[in-house]
Amino acid sequence: MAVIKLYGRDKELSLLRRLREPFLAVIYGRRRIRKTALLTAFLEERGGLYFFVNPKKPPQALLHEYGEALRKHAGLPRYVKFDTWEDFFDALFALKGGVVAFDEFQWFAEVAPEVPYILEKMWDTRREKPSVIITGSVVGMMKRLVAESGAPLFGRADLVIELKELEPGAVFKWLEDLGIRGEEAFKLYLLFGGVPYYYRLVET
Repeated sequence: MAVIKLYGRDKELSLLRRLREPFLAVIYGRRRIRKTALLTAFLEERGGLYFFVNPKKPPQALLHEYGEALRKHAGLPRYVKFDTWEDFFDALFALKGGVVAFDEFQWFAEVAPEVPYILEKMWDTRREKPSVIITGSVVGMMKRLVAESGAPLFGRADLVIELKELEPGAVFKWLEDLGIRGEEAFKLYLLFGGVPYYYRLVET
């Protein structure tokens, strides 16, 4: 993943940095709020594994993709394969340290609905384990997985961050760094508000 400069997310990064490992952290918020950018910035500092939960991929294809990434990361022999999600998470939790991130975690509810429950079991039963960060942009689905009583991961998160729009100061600093000031910057803010996605378009 490319290194991306973050604006207005110092507080969230600081909260993540202060967590003692192993930790379980949840980051959620509307689309285009740059949850992935925050996640990337933190992983650039700590290192770790990043998995995107692609809802358009068949479960076995996604499992194979994840298994290959884990195998390479852990230096496992080429013949090591993961036939089930249980096998994958068993090997993942054997890492005993580091950070593992699942971006758009809520799509497991459609792609592989057993995964949140496997993660719940692993988190509850393993003494040594990696830190886990999960993100999601479908807020209702994330709450059903994490925040509601009876949800697979209810009460287990050490940190829950609801990522919101940028404050005006962060937006104007971003635009200033792009050489956009004064009335032009104000017009862009009136148009796009604090949604980072649109300023990323201006940037490119």
